[in-house]
Amino acid sequence: MKVEFLPYHCTEPSQRLLLIFAGWGSDASIARKIERADFHVAVAYDYLAEGMTDADLSRISQYGEIMVLAWSYGVAAAAIFMHAHKHLPFSVRIAVNGTHTPVDALTGILPAIFQGTLERLSELTLQKFQRRMCGSAEAYKRYCEEMLPQRSVDSLRAELKYLGSLSAGNISSGIWDIVYLSQHDMIIPAESQRRAWGAHHCVRVTDWSHLPDFAQIVSNEIANKHYLTRRFAQTAGTYESHARVQQLSAAELAKMIGECAPPPGPVLEIGSGSGLFTRLLQQCIPTSELTLWDLTPIPDDLPGNHLQCDAETEIKRLAPGSMSLIAAASVIQWFDSPPRFMEECARALRPGGVLAVVTYGPDTYASIRDFTAGFKPRYYSVAQWHKILSPHFSISKIVRKTHRLEFADSHQLARHISLTGVNASTPATSSIRRLLRSGIRTLEYQPIFILAVAK
Repeated sequence: MKVEFLPYHCTEPSQRLLLIFAGWGSDASIARKIERADFHVAVAYDYLAEGMTDADLSRISQYGEIMVLAWSYGVAAAAIFMHAHKHLPFSVRIAVNGTHTPVDALTGILPAIFQGTLERLSELTLQKFQRRMCGSAEAYKRYCEEMLPQRSVDSLRAELKYLGSLSAGNISSGIWDIVYLSQHDMIIPAESQRRAWGAHHCVRVTDWSHLPDFAQIVSNEIANKHYLTRRFAQTAGTYESHARVQQLSAAELAKMIGECAPPPGPVLEIGSGSGLFTRLLQQCIPTSELTLWDLTPIPDDLPGNHLQCDAETEIKRLAPGSMSLIAAASVIQWFDSPPRFMEECARALRPGGVLAVVTYGPDTYASIRDFTAGFKPRYYSVAQWHKILSPHFSISKIVRKTHRLEFADSHQLARHISLTGVNASTPATSSIRRLLRSGIRTLEYQPIFILAVAK
């Protein structure tokens, strides 16, 4: 397997790496349309080539956060890699148009079709395969112009033969946070993919062909944390006076914590921000062992020990069983992988330790969904949260509520969004302009309160 680090993306120092596992017959050119400057990019491909070198692995290991995007046959290859390197700081893991058993009568390509492709592979049949992969003549033309790999048919035949024996069937599908499934896939049938992923908690169905829009997936699923930090810092002075639902939610979460009486010991608050929830937390459970984490600078007048950090990375550094309470109010929906973060919280909590969180459900901002662009906050349903948490926690309570804010006009609604920072995922001004012309005056919030005890 070759690993190529791409020089034309982020040229600044970064602790974040997007590691892409390409499909059969591909090379690093599949990542050329990914235009982000807040992380580095590396592409793994040519799986029959000499294995990942020690130098490659050492370079990958230097990052504090590794995001994984795997496509087609790369899904099985990535699952095997992640399973073998559990010590690496993986965050969000995205599987696209692939399964853990890529050659299989039920959950992959039919073995007879695979064997026929292998035996008849030539320049002509390869072009026919690529045309089916792209789904249309226009898409195939763009593929040839932008990402056609420079590899010989002989090398592709050898790689395909190797991949035919590749299977990650013994690895749980839960290793993935998000699964993309294209219903017009003419390579790995959509029905086979549906059977493979079964009851996975997050499957996104698209109208794409087998070849996805990699840039769109990255935009949708990977947070620009530099931008988030800047937006939240800009709204710090106006947040508390305008974030009405967040105020109510913080008070409700603090009340729940006080009633459940967590065991004594160190307390960690994730995303302390201006201190809205911090002050309520201090009232309900006075403690001298309070630690606050936030992406932005933490006000000096807030209690406890302060650390400006990325919580998704920092949580991995906590010693097992070192916390009695981990709490977060209106923050984890901005994480790349809330499920992975919850797993780390379970590890960091002592037995009987409490996880207390308020986040938001899928109907949040429903009225303005058509005006958002780019990364979407992670809005899981109550049922999804049960699936995510139950392997690691005894769930005491998951409660969903609904708030609808009414504004005089769309301008007032947009002003509310600006002053509270909830537009942190939508830097495009065109979205705001369309919202102002829409006449929409209602904004929905669906807070979900979670109280769980570490097993």
